[in-house]
Amino acid sequence: MQKRGQVTVFIIVGIVLLLVVGLLFFQQGQDETETVLIDRELITVPYASSVQDFVQSCFEQVVELGVLQTGRQGGYWESPLDYSIIFFDDSLPYYYADEKMMIISEVDAEKELERYIEETLPTCLQNFSHFEEEGYKIMSGKVDVNVDFGQQVIVELKYPLEVQKGITVIELHDFVHTVDINIQKFLETARKIVQKHMDTEGYVCLTCIDEWATDDDVIITVFPVYDTGPFGNDLVWFTMQDKDTALIKGNNFTFEFIVEAIPVKEKEEFVMEDIVSFDILSNILFEYQIKTNKDDVLFYDDTDMFDINNDGLIKFTPSEDQKGSHFVEIEAQDNIGNIDTELILFTIN
Repeated sequence: MQKRGQVTVFIIVGIVLLLVVGLLFFQQGQDETETVLIDRELITVPYASSVQDFVQSCFEQVVELGVLQTGRQGGYWESPLDYSIIFFDDSLPYYYADEKMMIISEVDAEKELERYIEETLPTCLQNFSHFEEEGYKIMSGKVDVNVDFGQQVIVELKYPLEVQKGITVIELHDFVHTVDINIQKFLETARKIVQKHMDTEGYVCLTCIDEWATDDDVIITVFPVYDTGPFGNDLVWFTMQDKDTALIKGNNFTFEFIVEAIPVKEKEEFVMEDIVSFDILSNILFEYQIKTNKDDVLFYDDTDMFDINNDGLIKFTPSEDQKGSHFVEIEAQDNIGNIDTELILFTIN
């Protein structure tokens, strides 16, 4: 009986010890779990925000520099090589050349800014080398940018990032930045300018530009650029900016482009053939067609001897009582109002 009692006691003690050890492991597991949770609360937020702030800061900087550069280059990041010229550090696009309007579309201008951001952002981020030196592991996905021009420039960045430090991992992906510039307005004003340039051959309609500047609330500056080289390709350089100065990082936003100057065609002078005199006989039909260097001409005369017709034909039979010398003024007028006159001596024998 004594042995059985001892065995029972050992069993009870073993069970108690097992329960105690189990409770200790459970408590330790709880403590570890709580430690991890506490660590996440203490570590995740600060380091996540530092990475997020870094990406956001780079993103905003690249967006604003891109808006400035594409504005100075008429909506382009990379202007067409065949239709642009270098002014200082910028490549200004032709909006009119070779008798064609070639203004960049709003959609293409948005894509130009998207490409600028996608290709320039990694340079600013520098592969997160600063964070890696501090023990971060950062895996990045593809940069995807969407630009929308409206009353403002709205840029959305999708950039999947997996950021790890220690035992914690977080994911970042969406960033947004807005620039208070209405590029839509500048494109619309540029289209008006170029269309008028094409319509008013050889001239810049300054009164029109003043009206558009008032209507669209912009400042428009015009610079003639005379090419003294062998090509003789004279240009007109247009710059536009908001009347309420729009500053991006201390720089004025300007929208710039050039157009090829349209030379004024020399107008052909309207002339009637030189006629001094006619010697004609009475009672014999006289016919003569007056000639000019243009078609669609009206003719007039100041005599009662005959009536010149609309085609310039003189046709009449002089009478006996019309013998003698008569000065007749013939007037010709083209369809835009140019006039030429000839004083002709008719001698009737």
